[in-house]
Amino acid sequence: GQKTMKRYLLSALCLLSLVSGPAFAETMDEALLSGMVKSDNLNAARQNYIAIRETLTIANASNHLTGTVTITGAQTETDRKNSSGGFQSSQSLSSRIAISKQLFDSGEGNARIEAANYNLMSAEASYRATEQREILSIIDAYLSLITSRQARALQEENVARLEAQTSATKIRLEAGTTTATRLAEAEARLARAQSSLISANATEENALEKYQSLTGLSGEGLSVPSLSNAMPTSLVEAEELALKNHPDIIVASANERASRMQFDVVARQVLPKVNFSLSATDSQAKGTMQDKLDIKGEVKLTSPFLVTPSSRAKGKEISAKLERAKFQLSEARRTVSLNARSALRSTMSAAAQKRAVDAELAAAELVAEGITAEVEFGQKIFLDQLDAEQSVSDAKVRQLQAQQAVMINHFRLLAAIGQLDASAIGLAEDLPSIQDAIAPRDVFTGFLPLADLPE
Repeated sequence: GQKTMKRYLLSALCLLSLVSGPAFAETMDEALLSGMVKSDNLNAARQNYIAIRETLTIANASNHLTGTVTITGAQTETDRKNSSGGFQSSQSLSSRIAISKQLFDSGEGNARIEAANYNLMSAEASYRATEQREILSIIDAYLSLITSRQARALQEENVARLEAQTSATKIRLEAGTTTATRLAEAEARLARAQSSLISANATEENALEKYQSLTGLSGEGLSVPSLSNAMPTSLVEAEELALKNHPDIIVASANERASRMQFDVVARQVLPKVNFSLSATDSQAKGTMQDKLDIKGEVKLTSPFLVTPSSRAKGKEISAKLERAKFQLSEARRTVSLNARSALRSTMSAAAQKRAVDAELAAAELVAEGITAEVEFGQKIFLDQLDAEQSVSDAKVRQLQAQQAVMINHFRLLAAIGQLDASAIGLAEDLPSIQDAIAPRDVFTGFLPLADLPE
């Protein structure tokens, strides 16, 4: 119900609340706003909405007042024996201006407008779907950059630790208190750690470039967002929310309704139409006897009474498109439902893995402390200590990865249940509304049809 929905919206907002960071830190809100303004995918989806919005006017075009001007000139050469040169010339000029309007269309225009409204609903939902994908992509880049930096810092600490141990081992070897084997073991561990650091640096650079490409920001001072526990607790609940809110469902449903409306459009095309026209024709020819001015007003009632092959084909085409829309709606429901259930399982699994990794790290640190003490008393060898310390370092890296998995799966679940658009996460007021999107300039700038085409 409404309370449940508010709970999920609060959850989404909590996801964006950040712990305190350094001066000039880039919050997730700032990254999302900058990335969404910069997104070419969102800008393209907005223009698609604007284009479909204009079809509301185009749908009623047959009922608009229209005017035409026709000018005809003729030069006639007639073969006559009694004329000088054998031909008699004559000229004529005719100009006609006409205004026409359809007075009654049996509801065809209204049917077209209703179908266009469903297409507009589909375009708006499609924009929301694009918005969700862009938000999730920016969040993924934000979290990946944080994790890659933390992982690189751990690898640097590991390298520094092993460099110190290797240096100390060299001193002991020179003093004769250790063996060359232990030095070789320390150098091997150091080389492996340096290799891991090179990989971590490359991963961080890739993450930074992706983040900067998506947001246009520097990527400095990012901090880990905190997560709320208010999320769907059952597969059924997640599935119901997804089927109700996911934009892909709204797109497919609107497309199916628009396809149904085409039957109404075709049915009204063959009903009676009433048209009014007013025209004035001025004709001039050689001499004044043939000059004339005709003014004519006309009201015409027309109605088809034969079904043509094209009408039958049009009906079959619409039937096929409606069946296609039905299949697409069914597929959208299946996919959205499956993705919601899968996203909830992944979220629960990531949380469980995070708890397991935390326990693993705590155990690895205890083991490392114990082995270090045992080495001092000669109960363990130096190699055991290196292995235990490496296990701690590896567990810390896995903890970072598990933490990122928890956060990104949390956001993916919000997207799967249709709660990751700008409105749901509280950013709608800071972004331009799609309903208020400004249409491109009119290429017809005046009353006359003189186009000022864009370059």
